[in-house]
Amino acid sequence: MGFFDKIFGKKKEEPSAKQQVQAPAHANSSDAIANIVHTLEMLDKRTVVLDKRIEDSQHKAKDKLAKGDKKGALTQLKTKKMLEDQREKLMAKKLNLELLRDTMEDAAVNSQVAQVMSSAATTMKRNAVYMEQLDDTMENVQEAMDDQREVADALAN
Repeated sequence: MGFFDKIFGKKKEEPSAKQQVQAPAHANSSDAIANIVHTLEMLDKRTVVLDKRIEDSQHKAKDKLAKGDKKGALTQLKTKKMLEDQREKLMAKKLNLELLRDTMEDAAVNSQVAQVMSSAATTMKRNAVYMEQLDDTMENVQEAMDDQREVADALAN
């Protein structure tokens, strides 16, 4: 480390590839939704573990208090409080992910509805062209029938 480096500091290095946080690229929304569901399942498992630890801390605190170990009981109650705070934070994360999942599912449905409506509109436009062609064809058929009737009338007279 040189004199100027001490005074002015070193140039900040670019973060390495391992240090850079990159969001995973999802092929489509169903992959992202599946990832959220997987994360929600993980949070559910973690919540169950925390519930068990909270219950254990509660029982240990009661046992220590029954034995006259107030300091140990207080420590267990503090541990229980810390675990309850962690559980509360997990529940908030879970709620946020559920909201995100619902939003993404809505977006996927909206996208699918828009695609179906676009496809239907294209089909309807195509059918309108066919109807115009059909009208033209029917006019041509009617003219041909009128011509045939005139020929038949002329031959009959």
